[in-house]
Amino acid sequence: MDYKRLGERIREERLRLHLTQAQLAESVDISDTYMGAIERGERSLTLDTLVRLVNRLGVTVDYLLADSVSDSDSNIME
Repeated sequence: MDYKRLGERIREERLRLHLTQAQLAESVDISDTYMGAIERGERSLTLDTLVRLVNRLGVTVDYLLADSVSDSDSNIME
């Protein structure tokens, strides 16, 4: 899992909506410190947090995860 690319996509969408990290973090009930770490690819996020983020950003999970999951990841089902 490429958390750095995932974080970049989240940041792109946040900026598209003209939101600060603090505003997005508050709307999905996480700390702004944690939000910053997610965007920098330093922290992973739970499925619950991911769902809240996609709902707030108005995108789909597959859009955010595009380029984040490689074919070599062992958890991909064929």
